[in-house]
Amino acid sequence: MPVESRSGLYVMAALLGILLGFTVLVFSAPEPVEKIGPLPEAREGEQDHFSKVDKARQRTFQGFLVHTQKEELDLVADEPRRFQAQVLGAWHQTKPGAPPRKVQAGTEIGVRLHCSGAKVSCIRLSSERQNVLTKADVAAWMWEVTAKRAGKVSLTITVTSYLGGTKTVLFEKAPFTVQAEVAEAPEDRGMIGWVKDAYAAVKAVLTEAGVLAGVVTTVAILYFALKNRRSPAEGLEAGDSGTPSRTPVEPAQPSQAQGATTPAARQPATAPPAEPDRPRPNATAE
Repeated sequence: MPVESRSGLYVMAALLGILLGFTVLVFSAPEPVEKIGPLPEAREGEQDHFSKVDKARQRTFQGFLVHTQKEELDLVADEPRRFQAQVLGAWHQTKPGAPPRKVQAGTEIGVRLHCSGAKVSCIRLSSERQNVLTKADVAAWMWEVTAKRAGKVSLTITVTSYLGGTKTVLFEKAPFTVQAEVAEAPEDRGMIGWVKDAYAAVKAVLTEAGVLAGVVTTVAILYFALKNRRSPAEGLEAGDSGTPSRTPVEPAQPSQAQGATTPAARQPATAPPAEPDRPRPNATAE
């Protein structure tokens, strides 16, 4: 190869190397980052929020949680039962049972119940969050628990202490679970149960019939009482002082009188029989 051709190749290779190096240098250089200073208002708001949370935690105190025991629940398939939980500001023994669980009170408390197993449902009957601000406060939560079949159910309770009026969590007790057995629904009671049901139905019908008969009798008595009160008044003339009116009797016509003569009236009148003469006592001479 001629010397001039080689020198040309070297020059082109050098130019390509310089271009490639410049390209790598340009794309590998870090981009300038614009530094944004902290926002004073946002920082002040965060500090204020942290301060509120810290003060609220310091105001809390130890409370106590009690709840319905599984023995008291007595679950039966297709029969609803009430499950209750209470948070007390101070512990006082209300009834014998399991020892209370410690929770953080002195703020707004939320208690949730999660049910699982045996096609069980838990319907909340009270507010989820309630205040327990002093040691004298007592808050109660109620659920209706219904299992559709026999088996085991799990009732999991979660107690959370909130910053009042917010969703900020101050403390949350680790969830705990209560295991309970669900008994079978009672079977058909046979002839005795049928007789009792029939008696109850007949009794209900008779009761309704008795009430209806009483109403009818009362209405009938009132009707006849009013009718009897009106009957004497109908025989009195309007405006009379109370003397019953008499209908005048028209004199009979002669022809009618003669035609009305009875055989007994045409018989001659007979005189009463004369009394027989009685003998007189002899007169005595003086």
